[in-house]
Amino acid sequence: MTKIRSAALVMMLAALGGFSVGCATPKCPPAAPASREAQTPSSRSTQPAAATTPGRARRDPEQVLRDFAKANPLSPADEPLRKPKSLADVDAILHLDQLDLFGGAAAFAEKQSGTDALVLGAQVELSWSEAQLIVAEVLDGAVENVSEATRTLRFRHLSGATSDAEQAKLAELENAEREAKETSLALRELAGEHARRGAELTRKLISASPESFKGYRIAADYHRLRGDWGAFNEALTILEQKNPTSTGLLFLRALQAQSEGDPIGATQLLRKALQKDPKFVRAQAHLVLLQRSPEGAHQELEKLRALNPRHQIIAFTGPLIDAAYEQWRARRVPPSGPRGANSI
Repeated sequence: MTKIRSAALVMMLAALGGFSVGCATPKCPPAAPASREAQTPSSRSTQPAAATTPGRARRDPEQVLRDFAKANPLSPADEPLRKPKSLADVDAILHLDQLDLFGGAAAFAEKQSGTDALVLGAQVELSWSEAQLIVAEVLDGAVENVSEATRTLRFRHLSGATSDAEQAKLAELENAEREAKETSLALRELAGEHARRGAELTRKLISASPESFKGYRIAADYHRLRGDWGAFNEALTILEQKNPTSTGLLFLRALQAQSEGDPIGATQLLRKALQKDPKFVRAQAHLVLLQRSPEGAHQELEKLRALNPRHQIIAFTGPLIDAAYEQWRARRVPPSGPRGANSI
């Protein structure tokens, strides 16, 4: 089966009329290793499989994501952080917020003991979950963008003669749609597993260290991902009492504001979080996704590039944002040269 490659998908979308920068889910894009190294089939979800294309067996979601990660690498195979050797490495991976490194980080943290390992392990699982949800959202947007063109070409093919070029384009689009839907479904399924694992580790953390603010910060993140806003507010209240100056508190308040339809408030809070921690890649990634103008998205994307040029949002949406920005600039800059008789 042909794998979706980000560059090809980007060009396809650009040719078909652009792309929406914003995401409906918490954050944005590419693929990571599908599971931690030691994950066993028994740890997998027992929920019933979702519907698939008629006549086509549903592939194992972990294999789908392994294929997707191989086709869309973010970092080279010899990247040292793929195999972390310390909790400091795990912390560095969290700061990079890079999807293809979360698998190794989770596997390493799982083998360690102590509160720090619980904190980092829970954070990795939830960051992994959110990143997968954002990749799925981007792929869903890609499908939406190409579906009209696919329907048009399919109708032309069924209703009369079409050129070889049109038939080839139809096959390309149908394959891209099928791959994107399959990958999105796999991402969402495994994102749920990572969120559950993060919740389990968080419960252990709060039980072991009830006076620490860290468990409540992570619990709030879990409830945010699930949309359990009552439980989110409870965890946030405790976090605010225990550590009112927490950078994570600003980040969570920002995403709460975003969920309540207040992008301006969310942006302000994210900028405050970045003032406290200038290397807070995850906060900068959310700023990219909050933008609704080509200029704003491009500006925030450049800041994200400076923090981590291998981030999944750059790999998947970067070319689209850059293209939209160039089109925006071209419309704003008047053509050079003498005005002709037909000039307006």
